[in-house]
Amino acid sequence: MSKKKAVNSKAEAANARKCDAKADRISREAREKEDQKWREAEGSKSRVAKKREEEAEKRAEAAARKMEARRLAEQEEKDLEKTLKKPVKKVTEAELLRRKEEQQAAILEEEKRKQSRTAGEKEYEKMILVSNSNCSSDDSVIDANTIEEAIAQMTVKENTLPPVMNNKHRERKINATQQSKKGNSLMRLARDDEERSLLMDVRRINLDKSRFEYHEDFSGEFEEDSYEDDYRSMKINIMVIEN
Repeated sequence: MSKKKAVNSKAEAANARKCDAKADRISREAREKEDQKWREAEGSKSRVAKKREEEAEKRAEAAARKMEARRLAEQEEKDLEKTLKKPVKKVTEAELLRRKEEQQAAILEEEKRKQSRTAGEKEYEKMILVSNSNCSSDDSVIDANTIEEAIAQMTVKENTLPPVMNNKHRERKINATQQSKKGNSLMRLARDDEERSLLMDVRRINLDKSRFEYHEDFSGEFEEDSYEDDYRSMKINIMVIEN
């Protein structure tokens, strides 16, 4: 029986290295040929180069997203720390007492304003309701604060006229009665402060009835026309007040 030959480990290692180098060379040549073929097919940029660029862009985008997420997390953490560190102001008993006193002072101030406003209105009414003593001796002047008072004084003066003058011109008396009804309707409507103030300003209504009757009996045609014009202007003024 033959004897086994001794194995040379160094020679086997060298052979293995040669085989690996050959295989790498063959593989590299094949890859280079493949790349060359793709370069010729695609142009200046190879498919591998494009793929590498796309992978590089994806890695850069992923890194940018990670950095942005890290920055937002750090910012949120800082804001949370500031909120937690901010002390909550406690309301003391003295602060509550001060607020209560301020509310009471505001209520008292409002009550004072209301009272002063009411007193001012009363003083104004007293001031404008003072009778006019300068013309009280003149019977031809009617001094009234409202239309109702003026109409009442007109009625009294009409009744005190002589019978001959009182019975003339019934049409004018009918017109006066209609004006009296309109005055009553006007006073029923004038119930707000603005209209009441307007009516109070109309204090002196000069309705010299006797002088009109005098002109009616003893004047000529010109005087009669003048009386009609005066009477018509008086009616227009009353109608303006009604409107």
